[in-house]
Amino acid sequence: MPDVHASLVIDAPIAQVWEQIKDFHDFSWAPGIVTSCEDVGDTPGNAPGAKRLINEALVDRLLEYDAGAHGYKYAIEEAPSPVSPAEVSNFVGHLRLSPTGDNQTLAEYSGSWEAQDDAAVEFMDGIYSGLLKELAQQANS
Repeated sequence: MPDVHASLVIDAPIAQVWEQIKDFHDFSWAPGIVTSCEDVGDTPGNAPGAKRLINEALVDRLLEYDAGAHGYKYAIEEAPSPVSPAEVSNFVGHLRLSPTGDNQTLAEYSGSWEAQDDAAVEFMDGIYSGLLKELAQQANS
């Protein structure tokens, strides 16, 4: 089972960073990577079942949401190659925050899935690393 993990320490308190990412439907904190993010359906962005359409190509569904633990878990339902349903199944991603000091937050993205090969690993590592860099830039601006 392929997997990927990316993490970054952000120079901002966890409450500030959580405020940026807490709405599953809001990717305004990553303008260099996510050019559009639309709600799919009526489920709010903090409730399991919420769906989002990212960059008019990828559909995620929120599986678990834990405001107290500053994180959520989601599944990719539709996507282009190399994470398309024909290539990857049972994709589960996590975004988690943890305090690392008075004014620092450890942000972690991880994902795992079933596939015949590791073609999606490099792609997802790039996405996750890029998203974390965008999050840090927004938190520090």
